[in-house]
Amino acid sequence: MNLFASKNAPQVVFNRMTWIETPLGTVYFEAGMADSSQTTRDAPMTTYQFTSGVMVHSFKQPGFEAELLLCEVPVPYQVDKVMAGIWRLKAHEDGRTFRFKTGLVPNPSLHIHTGPGGGEHFEALTMHDDKWHLSLGTEDEEKLLYRESVQDFLPLSLHDRSFKPPFQSYGLVGMEKDLCFDVELPAIRKQEIAQIHFAVSWKRLEDVWNDISTWVSVDLNAKVVLKQIELN
Repeated sequence: MNLFASKNAPQVVFNRMTWIETPLGTVYFEAGMADSSQTTRDAPMTTYQFTSGVMVHSFKQPGFEAELLLCEVPVPYQVDKVMAGIWRLKAHEDGRTFRFKTGLVPNPSLHIHTGPGGGEHFEALTMHDDKWHLSLGTEDEEKLLYRESVQDFLPLSLHDRSFKPPFQSYGLVGMEKDLCFDVELPAIRKQEIAQIHFAVSWKRLEDVWNDISTWVSVDLNAKVVLKQIELN
């Protein structure tokens, strides 16, 4: 584990669950070069677990190394659970574009309805069936560019590059409907480290039209999350 740090020592464990199971389906996380087959999907992986339950999956490819931190997040909203997936990626080559992607592969038997988009400084996708609310979220372009300006784990000079903001996309994963976010960071230089995070929140359905608790709870600050779990 090279990209996250903690005063507490983790244990190496055999756990390949780089996804989160939710009542509506599986939320997956992927990262890698946008113009190459080098991704975390087929990369060698080592998993570290802290006594708190926090997991860090470490991936290595010739062109980059990446770590995915998965943890539960306490929030001041009435939801069943909020989980965060925080990526850190270090480039081993110059000028490559990297893609970070997360999405929901829904349970095949469910008929899922999608809801509102993002808010101030975050993008979100909210969905529900007849029993559950679920939201996916990530930071929007404005927030990412602000983080770049204060050198908060984003490469310098994103303002001068053809930056592609998060966007909601609809495609196919095998034969299943794919509800996902895709964030691309272009022209990352060798040895630069980028951090991108995603969040998923769910709760039992109460009021489909007026309950926004899952939506607001995916508006996370990664610095706050990392402080809560004693990592940096």
